[in-house]
Formats: sequence, C-alpha cells, structure tokens
Amino acid sequence: MTKAEEILEKHLAIMDAETMIGKHGRTHKAVINAINEAINYTRCCTELKELDDDNFDDWLIVNGYTVYKDHYMKGDQVFFESELIQKYNNEVMNF
Repeated sequence: MTKAEEILEKHLAIMDAETMIGKHGRTHKAVINAINEAINYTRCCTELKELDDDNFDDWLIVNGYTVYKDHYMKGDQVFFESELIQKYNNEVMNF
C-alpha cells in the first residue's frame, strides 16, 4: 500500500466514509493521484527576492562572496568578516 493510499484510507475511516468512493473506482484513483501530487510537490517561488545593496548579507551576494563557516571567499581569495564589513562600510555606508 502506498503512502497516498494509507492517508486516504485513514481519513475515510475517520469519517466512516469508505463506501462513498469505493476502493477501485475512478474517484478513488483521482484522490490517490491528488495525494501523490501533494506529497511530491516541491514549493518554489516564481520571482527572486530583490536584493538590497544597503543590507550586508545581500551586498555579499551581489558582489559574489561565498559564505563559509568562519570566512568568505570570492574566487580563490579568502576574506574574514571584519575585512568585508570595512569594505562594505567604505563602499555602501560611506564611513
């Protein structure tokens, strides 16, 4: 028995409605297909978030920095957060 069938059977039993759609009819198959589609649904967005240069995290992305556990990289160059904050302040915040 598939997960979709288990879910359907559980809910039909809770509602005491097993006889309403039967176990082999078109409606039963349609419900199983809908449950399988929902189980396998991958949520995604249709628009990318607008990046804000005034935000340090977005500034890192816009400028091509990759975040690692205790450092950042751009290409083969390694940077530490303090360096990038100083660069960010100089370029964006005009400090």
